[in-house]
Order: sequence, then structure tokens, then C-alpha cells
Amino acid sequence: WNIITGRNYYRIDKYHLFIIIILGKTLLAKAVANQTSATFLRVVGSELIQKYLGDGPKLMLNQLDGFDSRGDVKVIMATNRIETLDPALIRPGRIDRKIEFPLPDEKTKRRIFGIHTSKMTLAENVNLEEYVQSKDELSGADIKAICTEAGLLALRERRMKVTDEDFKKAKENVLYRKSEGTPEGLYL
Repeated sequence: WNIITGRNYYRIDKYHLFIIIILGKTLLAKAVANQTSATFLRVVGSELIQKYLGDGPKLMLNQLDGFDSRGDVKVIMATNRIETLDPALIRPGRIDRKIEFPLPDEKTKRRIFGIHTSKMTLAENVNLEEYVQSKDELSGADIKAICTEAGLLALRERRMKVTDEDFKKAKENVLYRKSEGTPEGLYL
């Protein structure tokens, strides 16, 4: 089952989720929120960091164990750094299903760039195909950030068109922030 390749139907206990084409971690969580009548709470992992090291993870484990006895609470977690999570958190019984969201292939990158540049006026020198074919490990969120930042660079200079130079600077900035380890968060 590949969430990127097309229309899929997936059953999560008593909830049914219909997933269409380009979905990432955040979009999956939003889709679940919109398709169920349940109350949806979003918690960013960095919000769980407490004054004393270890309190955040302990709090989360206690909450998960408390939810289990209710039976009517479903927890969805999303991270792109599963290797950094405490094994006690992701053991069977707490997190029963893992759905992998691979980085987008060229076809998917092309569509994501298209979505995020569709309302932009691009200069003639912009070659999005260069960014689509680059070997950088860009997620959908990275591509969105590049497009947004490129647009902002043009706006700051009061230009009506976004240039290739804007995209190059934006990509450089996004990759720099990514390499600095800016936390993307753990969503519950």
C-alpha cells in the first residue's frame, strides 16, 4: 500500500479513511480530523519538553496508557525522525500501525511545485524542472517552504515576478535550516 500513488481506502478500527493522491504526515492528520466526528487535538512534540529532562516523554507515555483503557481515543503520531523516539513509545500496544511517507519522487515533486507556484507569476528564467530533478532530499513541506520563501523574496524587493535567483536563495535557506536540525515536531 503506497499512500502517494493513488486513491486508497484504509480502515482504522471503526474509522474509515479515504486518502487521495498527495498526502503527507500533516495532511493525513488534517484529513482524519475533517473526516471523523471526533475532537481533534494537535500537540507539537516540542511542547512536551519539560523543565527537567525526561518529564515530557514520561507524561506522554502516561497519557497514552490512560487513553488505552477508554477505547474511544485514537492517537496519531507523525514524525520524520522515528529513530529518535523512545522505543517504549512506539512499542506494539501503544502505536500499532506505522505508515511510511517516503520522500516524493520526481512526478510527485513536479505536482507539489505546481500546486505551490500556481498563483505565482514566474519570470521566464525559472526552470522548476531543475528543482524537481535535484537529488536533494526534499519533502513536500520543504518544497512548499521553498516556493513560499521565493515568493517572499520577490515581494520584499517589490517585484511582480519570482525569479530563478529567488528560488535558488530560497532553496539554500530551506536546506540550511533543515541541516541545522530545526525541529519539525511530533504531532499527536
